Amino acid sequence: MWTLQRLVELMAEETGTRLSIETIRRELAKQDIVFSRPQHTITSPDPEYHVSWLPTLRKMWSPRGQQVMIPTPGQPKVQYGLGAVNYHTGETVVIIRQRKRRKEVAELLGTLLEKHPQETIYVAWDNASTHQDDEVEAVVRGAAGRLIFAVPAHVQPVAESN
Repeated sequence: MWTLQRLVELMAEETGTRLSIETIRRELAKQDIVFSRPQHTITSPDPEYHVSWLPTLRKMWSPRGQQVMIPTPGQPKVQYGLGAVNYHTGETVVIIRQRKRRKEVAELLGTLLEKHPQETIYVAWDNASTHQDDEVEAVVRGAAGRLIFAVPAHVQPVAESN
C-alpha cells in the first residue's frame, strides 16, 4: 500500500532529491490524485452474510483550499455480531442482532447448546456485565452442567451487591 511517506523515500532513492510530503501531495493533486484512507469491507462466500463498514470520514480540502463535501449514505443500520469459535476446529457460531445485551448473550449460549446437543461446551468468559443476568443464569442452569466457564486469572469477580 502506497503512502506519501513511501513516495518521499522512493523519490529520494531514485532521484537523490528529497521533497516534503506536502510538495508531493500538491503535485499529485494537480493530477487529480488524492491520497485518503482505504475503505474497509468484509466479505464472505455465505450469501446471508451482509456486513460492510462505512469509510472513516475526515476533513478533506480541494487543491484550491475549499472544503470538499462528502456524500454519506445517512444513518447506517447498526447491527452487532455475537459469536463463538471452536478452538479445535475453527468452526464459528455467530448471531447478528440489533443489540448486544444480556438477552442476546443468553441467546448465543442457547444457540451453542442447540448446535452441540450432546457435547460439553467450554466457554472462555470474562467479567462483562452482559454475562451476569437472570436470563444467562437460566440458560446455564438449563444446560445441566454442559456449559463450563473458564474465567481468566486476571479477571476479578464483581462484588455482589447487598
